[in-house]
Amino acid sequence: MTIGPEISETACPTGLRFERMHNSGRKLLLHIGTHKTGTSSIQKALYENQACLDDLGYKFYFRGKGGVDRKTGISGGWFDRNEDPRDGLRLSKELAETLGNTEGNILFCQENLSWVFSRETIQSFHEELKKHFEHISIVIYIRRQDKLAISHHQQGSKSTEFFSSVFYGSENKALPSYQDYFQKYLNFHERIALWTDAFGKDQVQPRVFDKKYLFGEDVVSDFFNMLGATETIRTDWVNESNGFVRTKVNHLFNRIDMERHRREKLNRRLDNSGRLAPLRQEATDFYSHFRESNCKLNQQFNLTPEEFLFDDDFSSYPNAPGDEWTEDSANDAILSLLVGIKSIPAIWQGNANILLQCISVLKEIDIQSASELQQLYDKYYPDHARPGLSRSFRDRSARMSRKIMSLLTNS
Repeated sequence: MTIGPEISETACPTGLRFERMHNSGRKLLLHIGTHKTGTSSIQKALYENQACLDDLGYKFYFRGKGGVDRKTGISGGWFDRNEDPRDGLRLSKELAETLGNTEGNILFCQENLSWVFSRETIQSFHEELKKHFEHISIVIYIRRQDKLAISHHQQGSKSTEFFSSVFYGSENKALPSYQDYFQKYLNFHERIALWTDAFGKDQVQPRVFDKKYLFGEDVVSDFFNMLGATETIRTDWVNESNGFVRTKVNHLFNRIDMERHRREKLNRRLDNSGRLAPLRQEATDFYSHFRESNCKLNQQFNLTPEEFLFDDDFSSYPNAPGDEWTEDSANDAILSLLVGIKSIPAIWQGNANILLQCISVLKEIDIQSASELQQLYDKYYPDHARPGLSRSFRDRSARMSRKIMSLLTNS
């Protein structure tokens, strides 16, 4: 964390500083995303600078459902998946009451609120919150849709635990193919309207995730400046993207629901350089589905001087495919996976520890059996291992386990 020099009182490029909006009554500030706009970095900075927040009159609520503190500032457990991923996430009814029962002015930062597409849910959320708070403000950072979708789709490749992995699917390319239901998430005008209709337009502040519109050209500095901080707060950037090979292979891992421990071990072998990029025309076509709605949002909130809210510069994208395998890149990835598979232990760590405990016990009872079991352990873990246990290994282990139990019972 770096704390910079004092900044100007007027240095807030968009919107009002929230602490000046209300002088009395209990306050709640909701940061609702959007994903891939530095939310994890903001949460980390909020967690690390809670003393600063106290001075600004806010308490950062970062605990998950059940009071779990993940030490990252990310409050989890408040959402469940709908049966149809196109319907987004369900919000726990307990969240409003939990925030209300926490003393003081509350700041809650959770980007998964952007996955809530139900007008009724958001309206009910507001009705419950206003029982506890006199003043509720909402901030949401937005990003040009093609850039957001590329980054969000890449994040989804990391694990099926990310809802983006099911929303966009596991299509093995930089930019997911446009689907009409993407409008529920990427049409900012309509999605933000769900919140303005419930909470009121004056209580909702969209902010553009673009360096030229962020205070200090940094989203963490921008957020703290919006709160009224007189010092520039920065933190390390978190949740960095994967490279070309790792992203493409992990989309394939998602298709077979690869176990986390195997995925982690194999990923260590994969090259993580470079980035996937769609064709320039592909990105332009994808973005075209949202230009008009962006224009409406900009007319409503006057966020930028651009007619369609964001710039129309697509020159960073290649004119040749930047997300397809070549013979060399595919062969390198396959070779890395084969090497990784060879290194995965036949026995998972937890089972290996049990075997070591058995060996330790057997040494006091039957040194010959302990030696035999040690040989099995040395053979299958960790050197010269392969995924899965061979039938002969399972049979020998079963016989050894019965012998151990017999020895322990009769000793």
